[in-house]
Amino acid sequence: MKNRLLLFCLVLVLGLGACSKDQDLLVGKWERFGDPAEGSILKIEKIENSDPPNYRAYVNHSTGLLLDLGFIVNDLKWKDIVQQGEGEFEGQDLTKAVNNQGEIQWTRYDGIHIKMVSNDMLHVEGLVKGEEFGDVQKWRRIE
Repeated sequence: MKNRLLLFCLVLVLGLGACSKDQDLLVGKWERFGDPAEGSILKIEKIENSDPPNYRAYVNHSTGLLLDLGFIVNDLKWKDIVQQGEGEFEGQDLTKAVNNQGEIQWTRYDGIHIKMVSNDMLHVEGLVKGEEFGDVQKWRRIE
């Protein structure tokens, strides 16, 4: 009897933990890998009381290409991220252009499509008129 009660409590705790994680799988720190911006880190957070749920990502660490393009800690890299389907999100990505001296010439937000490949991996592509384009950015969860 005691074992059944212990097993029931364990299943209940694990079940409740899984439910809360399913709702906010994007939340956490993500590291880019496999391209010239490898090692850059974004921190994704959920915007409280947003309806529908909305997310944003701040630069937590900038290296490689992102550093060369003038990205610094606390830049709002992704904004207006909204779920479009199971594991599918769309939002806006901060883009910067620099001159030969490394000075930022312009900034803008462009559409992106985010696909949750697994609980610990994201693929991000540009989005123009509903169509994905460009290279796939790969991000892995580190926290």
